Amino acid sequence: MAEIKSALEIALEKAEKMGRATQEEMEMERWLAQGRKLGARYMNGEITELAASLKDITPQALPTVLAGISDIFLRNIHLPRDTSQKETIKRACAGLLQIKGSVIQQYLTYIDQLITQYDQVKNQYLQQLKAQMQMKLGGMKQAMAQQYGMAAASSLNVEMLPEFQKEWSEISNELNNQFGGQLEALKAYLR
Repeated sequence: MAEIKSALEIALEKAEKMGRATQEEMEMERWLAQGRKLGARYMNGEITELAASLKDITPQALPTVLAGISDIFLRNIHLPRDTSQKETIKRACAGLLQIKGSVIQQYLTYIDQLITQYDQVKNQYLQQLKAQMQMKLGGMKQAMAQQYGMAAASSLNVEMLPEFQKEWSEISNELNNQFGGQLEALKAYLR
């Protein structure tokens, strides 16, 4: 006679099976991890030609390894906080071009244009805010000069004012949201 299992026993068996990764899933995760390592090595300058690093990968595992590499490159394409990050972004784009080919060149050009536009707009807003704060600061500088001398008044920096920092933070967040959304849309085409 067949054993009748309760709904709880059946659910527990299913949960146990779902909790374990299959051999195929573990193999796929291993290839993804290898791809991420290759991507990180490329980004760190340890390797320059990805094709040479991919020679030993089996044809079945190659798409998964490339997905891991691509993941690392896409993570390194973001809106730069300063000019030093631009080299990292360029390197990630060059790596994507190596693994995906010239079909993505147009999207990489759009990304470069978007980042350039972001820098220009951000700099324009920064200069406008500085000028606006300088005008407000003029009266404060005169009062400081009379009370503490010209040296103290000239050392007053607009960017250090809490009001400036608050406004700049709000403007930066708005720009990051606007341009960041556009960048994520472009990156979606590169996945």
